[in-house]
Amino acid sequence: MSQPWNTGGDSQPSGEQFPQYGPGRPETGGYPSSEKPYAAAESGYAGYPQGYPQGYPQAYGANLRPSSVTATAVLAYVQASLVLFGAIAAFAGGQVLQDDFFGASGNNIGAWLIALGVAGLLVGGLLIAGGVQVAGGNPRLVQIANYASIALSVAWAFTLVIPSGADASGVFWAVVYAVMPIIGLALLATEPAKRWLNSKR
Repeated sequence: MSQPWNTGGDSQPSGEQFPQYGPGRPETGGYPSSEKPYAAAESGYAGYPQGYPQGYPQAYGANLRPSSVTATAVLAYVQASLVLFGAIAAFAGGQVLQDDFFGASGNNIGAWLIALGVAGLLVGGLLIAGGVQVAGGNPRLVQIANYASIALSVAWAFTLVIPSGADASGVFWAVVYAVMPIIGLALLATEPAKRWLNSKR
């Protein structure tokens, strides 16, 4: 009876031949010849961030609204609240002075105060609308509103300061009506504000 295994010291079966493996890698089949099977994938991931445009952060930063423009819009809202408050006060004072108790002179002053109240309502509306528009990149309306507010301060100065001889309340309102519009116009004249507003045209 023949033996299925070779007894001459050979550990392989006599009827089959198995592939011989060396100390390193298999002779047939097995892994590819590359020492790093994932080298291609690693190189692909390593180059991925280079696909982003180099100027992306600069382009994004250029579209940011500068603080000077934001401050102009905020000042326009604050100025609008003061102008509207002054308009309400002018309407109330005008109605009181137009009473028959004060005579013809009171009627004239009362009519003038009511006219200032109407002007204050218009200027206050322009300031609110201009603040919204300048925040979006259009400075034209807020500039007009600021100049109108300065003109309104001159009218209040003739009404409150000159007749009363530099009364404290009259000086306060005349100065407040002029200071913030001047600051707003100066902020729009800064270089970052002009550059950003030009980019929005």
